[in-house]
Amino acid sequence: MLTICEVPCLPGPSGQESRLLAHIGGVPAGAIDFSISGEAIQLHAVYVKPQFRGQGIGKALVQSVQRRHPSCTMHPHASKPKTPCVSGER
Repeated sequence: MLTICEVPCLPGPSGQESRLLAHIGGVPAGAIDFSISGEAIQLHAVYVKPQFRGQGIGKALVQSVQRRHPSCTMHPHASKPKTPCVSGER
């Protein structure tokens, strides 16, 4: 069963970032990092562990952000790739 929860993040270069973590059966499976600026959702990173890819987890993470902020428009944020963070450490 897929569950998605929000976890606290430290301020990043573009302001206060938010992170949602996806778990399947209690096992971390993926994460999405984003921030809100006005009415825009800045998408910073989406990561799904290789063994969980192809199961719609990335799509579910993006949809969860959109449901939490329905009046905002999502914009991908192009930057150099981040180190993947699923278990909470960076």
